[in-house]
Amino acid sequence: MASRSTAAPNKRLPLHRPAPQPTRANLTWLTDTLATGGDFEYDPVLAAEQVEDLLAQQVGVIIDCRIEADDGDIWAQYPEIEYHHLPEDDYGGHKMSANHFAKAVSIARAAHAQGKKVLAHCHMGINRGPSTAFAILLDRGFSAAEAFDLIRAKRPISAVYYAEDALVAHLNRQGVDPAPELAKFRAHHDQVFTPTEIAQIAHTIRQTHQARGDL
Repeated sequence: MASRSTAAPNKRLPLHRPAPQPTRANLTWLTDTLATGGDFEYDPVLAAEQVEDLLAQQVGVIIDCRIEADDGDIWAQYPEIEYHHLPEDDYGGHKMSANHFAKAVSIARAAHAQGKKVLAHCHMGINRGPSTAFAILLDRGFSAAEAFDLIRAKRPISAVYYAEDALVAHLNRQGVDPAPELAKFRAHHDQVFTPTEIAQIAHTIRQTHQARGDL
């Protein structure tokens, strides 16, 4: 009679699950020193992880474009971060002010001179934050088309709705008639920013609001 095997039964190996990754900050680097993006998660634990991520990415200056919120209390705990609240609204028909762009550009110039990285953000990183970053890119020598294409390529969710306001403010500060450049930019914008892309951004906005409980 064959003897029963005395080999030890197979043992299930313990599962080695990867440690959960910290929640990344909602930002996109446009250049080595300029980023744009959205705000923190509503969950305070996730938001704290995003703060740490911003610090790890060596953001030194924050331009917060939201009128609906202010993170001054958070950043007061981090003296290494220079926080600027430049509130602007965001609704159909709204125009961002020339004063906003002038202040943002001035802040970004000072940051650049000090070797500091800048984050211009709003709530979702679609319009106000990217439009402010657009203004900073113009001041750094980018053409309107170059700045718009860079933002759209790096952060496809961005619509940069207030780019025209930023361009007009930029040209007025230079004492240049904005009409010719504005017409050129509109032609470029309409050529590269298709209705399909606009519809996709609108869809993403709805999904994000639903996921965050805004709707």
